[in-house]
Amino acid sequence: MSSFAARTHTGQVRNQNQDRAVAVSGPAGSILLAVADGVAGSPGGEVASEAAIDTLSTSLEHADWDNLSRAFTAANEAVVALQGTRREWQTMATTLVAAVVVNNIAVIANIGDSRAYALVAGELTQVTRDDSWVTEAVESGEFTLQEAERHPWRNVVTKVIGMPAGVEPTRYEVQLNPGDVLLLATDGLFKMVADEEVSRILTGAANAESAAAALVDAANAAGGIDNIGVALYRA
Repeated sequence: MSSFAARTHTGQVRNQNQDRAVAVSGPAGSILLAVADGVAGSPGGEVASEAAIDTLSTSLEHADWDNLSRAFTAANEAVVALQGTRREWQTMATTLVAAVVVNNIAVIANIGDSRAYALVAGELTQVTRDDSWVTEAVESGEFTLQEAERHPWRNVVTKVIGMPAGVEPTRYEVQLNPGDVLLLATDGLFKMVADEEVSRILTGAANAESAAAALVDAANAAGGIDNIGVALYRA
């Protein structure tokens, strides 16, 4: 039987939780999953991530790519509008990755470096490409992954929700079969917990709720140096 769940946690180091996550029933029998991670370095990250998730959820009237893309536009516009309401919020922004699942077909949209993973036939794969300086530096051959992850710019994202010029999310699609899992997560999970452990947790959990709790616990047990946000669907 399919199940879905979302969970966030402040972690063990941060004083504030800027991650938001949702897993809810959507239009036409669909399931909506989404996670957002307020961009650190300027005030208002938690406001941006909450506005993005809330706007996305209320804007999704149809379970298709066009509507999901428009919902991302609405989320971006909501965050940009908030930037103008307080001086300290002028540069606030957030990542956003979301999926609409219908009949076990997941359509995914992404902005930033939060990720979608798919556990299909027991194998965990990263579905989304990070919109980040690290990704671009490695793909261009300028740095190895190990070098880039030690660079002072390693946390820089190249696309965010909160860009006045607008955003266009990247589209992905995944076919799920019974027992497969779609996982959306912020970097507070995947930078703390190895893929092998994530796969073990997803495979062994009785349902989505227990999997979400176990993933958050694993990230905290590994040090919990950042906020943690997860949303998942088990087919």
